[in-house]
Amino acid sequence: MPRPLAPFPVSRGRDVVEAIRYERHGEVEGLRVDGVFIFAGFLPNSNLFKVHVDHDADGYLTTDSSMHTSVEGLWAVGDVRAQLTRQITTAVGDGRTAAVAASAYVERRRDRRRQVTGGRAVELRADWAAGPAA
Repeated sequence: MPRPLAPFPVSRGRDVVEAIRYERHGEVEGLRVDGVFIFAGFLPNSNLFKVHVDHDADGYLTTDSSMHTSVEGLWAVGDVRAQLTRQITTAVGDGRTAAVAASAYVERRRDRRRQVTGGRAVELRADWAAGPAA
């Protein structure tokens, strides 16, 4: 995959970027472009929990298709989740998916608690939510 040079050299037209230069196989090459999408880079903030949450080698949390992690009752969305793209539109869609799944999860738990407690209200608290990992 082509690797951008640092700092990222561009050829500017009057008000727009017209070309980029990058290194490929040790050679500097140029490419005419109509625009540039800048990826600033980041590290996932995935050490928030006192329990282990499955993650990839880079620390991004792994999820199923409903954004559920390896911990019951914990969903991950956005830049902390292992995924192909890291863009706001992806995070918004992930958030909506997780919200629907989490809502269904809470309803199922509420229904089970009502059956067990005879309809009395009880506090639902997840052990992982107690604070940051030590």
